[in-house]
Amino acid sequence: MENYAGSVYFQVLRTPSINGKLVAPIDVASCWIDPSKAHLETGWLPNDTSEARKLYVRALRALAHKVTRLDFYWPNILADAKSYVKKCERCQKHAPVVRQPPEMMTSINSPIPFAMWGMDILGHFQWQVLKESS
Repeated sequence: MENYAGSVYFQVLRTPSINGKLVAPIDVASCWIDPSKAHLETGWLPNDTSEARKLYVRALRALAHKVTRLDFYWPNILADAKSYVKKCERCQKHAPVVRQPPEMMTSINSPIPFAMWGMDILGHFQWQVLKESS
């Protein structure tokens, strides 16, 4: 036992002081963060596209939270992210397929296309005489 300044006593134990069962042993089992950690350290991506997409979304969310937590002002973050993703081959391989038209779709408000085809959607209306009630 050592004495420091007369008031603090401590002793370094080389072996356990009691013999007993471990209550909360530390286990090195797989964790939810292991795929993200492996991707950041080695660039590993899972072969399953759905798992790769989940990893991609988690990584984006984590990056966005980190940037906002650190109070960075990054006005062109979306443009930088798009340019990076266009250059990244793995991002292209595991990206979700876009199933949308390249332009905004417009509705047809005019009946002219149907008149051109000779179609009458509602059909012929019959005239009816209205009787006035007295």
